[in-house]
Amino acid sequence: MSRGGTVRAAAVAACLFAAACGALPQPFSHEGKVDNPLVAPQARAGIKVRAVAGMPHGAAFAEEIAAAFRRDDIAAQTGAGPSGGYTLMGRAVTRPGPAPSQARVGILWRVLGPNGGAAGLHHQEHLVARADWLAGSRPLLRRLARDAVAGIAPAIADPKRRVSPPLRPVAVRDITGAPGDGRVSLRRSLAFELRKLGFPVTESRESGTDAVVVSGTVKVGRSPEGGDRVEIAWTVADPAGRMLGSVKQANTVEAGSLQRSWGVTAALAARAAAPGIARILRRGMGKSGP
Repeated sequence: MSRGGTVRAAAVAACLFAAACGALPQPFSHEGKVDNPLVAPQARAGIKVRAVAGMPHGAAFAEEIAAAFRRDDIAAQTGAGPSGGYTLMGRAVTRPGPAPSQARVGILWRVLGPNGGAAGLHHQEHLVARADWLAGSRPLLRRLARDAVAGIAPAIADPKRRVSPPLRPVAVRDITGAPGDGRVSLRRSLAFELRKLGFPVTESRESGTDAVVVSGTVKVGRSPEGGDRVEIAWTVADPAGRMLGSVKQANTVEAGSLQRSWGVTAALAARAAAPGIARILRRGMGKSGP
């Protein structure tokens, strides 16, 4: 085992939508449709796109997403029934932009695998014309769809791109000191990100004696500039409890915005921390990697 080191990761955009983001959407009840009937028989091996929650014209946006997948040669359809393949669910959060005519839009995407388990997470953020967003402008939705699919499609098209699994499982423990639902949402988000990188992750507290353990501590205090100063320290320890390394993050968020739901903040913080944690895991397990 190699000795401990410290990797610092800055979650630059981690808290833009913390106050407004809630739970990810549940399946919708309306029937879906496939633009090209020839695609329908293949869609079971592709992806089904749910209507996007938290925005006007969410069904129209889902249609643009599905069309963008098909342009990448990935069978896709919209709707709420069983997919037989991947399922894409999204929630949009809108906040005021720098000008009255603008809006900041953040969209958190969750990909479910054929067995219903977590298969990926993607976040996009854009500054858009408020009128176009409210009207569901097709050119705008098409542009946002291209951006989303560019980040999601590679894992769908080639799920074997993940790194070879490490020798031991990785256990992500509950996070201490986090207000609101951070104890659970941070743990789940980090487990999500590490699985995307190819690690066999368990969130169970009873993971056996051979698991490498990742744990986290959160400190929240008042920032001199106003708002809350949030610090997250992740530590990685081998099965014997020896520390292999740590990743530290810090950012300022709106005061009180994390007292209930962390929402997309947990996802973005985990995404920023995961590469550093993965390097520690590979090094500690004798694996090479970036």
